[in-house]
Amino acid sequence: MRTNFQIQDFREINFEGRLIDLHNNFLFQGFHVDLANTRVTLFWLKSTGEWIMPSELEKVTIMHEGVDYFKVLPASQAMSDADSQTLSEVSFFPSNEREEDRRFMDQNLPGEDDDIIYSFIGNQVIRIGCQEATLLK
Repeated sequence: MRTNFQIQDFREINFEGRLIDLHNNFLFQGFHVDLANTRVTLFWLKSTGEWIMPSELEKVTIMHEGVDYFKVLPASQAMSDADSQTLSEVSFFPSNEREEDRRFMDQNLPGEDDDIIYSFIGNQVIRIGCQEATLLK
């Protein structure tokens, strides 16, 4: 997999030298699947917490192209909407270990055959195997 970003501390994306804290500063809005173009796009909007700097991006979009694997584990019923929108971890993980959806590796860049796993406080998991993941401003 190729990316234009790095993962730091399981919750932050380093994009063009800027740290984007997807856990504290953004709420997940959902995803769009484009089967014809083998593309999955995930969307976040800036949260409204008083700790968020005015200079923070208004939104974060990560587009996954050349998708050959896509899995969603639903959120727990007992979780609030805020929990289901709050990222807990993001990690690259080997595609040959797809039975392990709740384990994470501390690596900044993906290996050639890695998937990317997005895990949320509400226990939802999104796992994507693709050729390229691109953060769009």
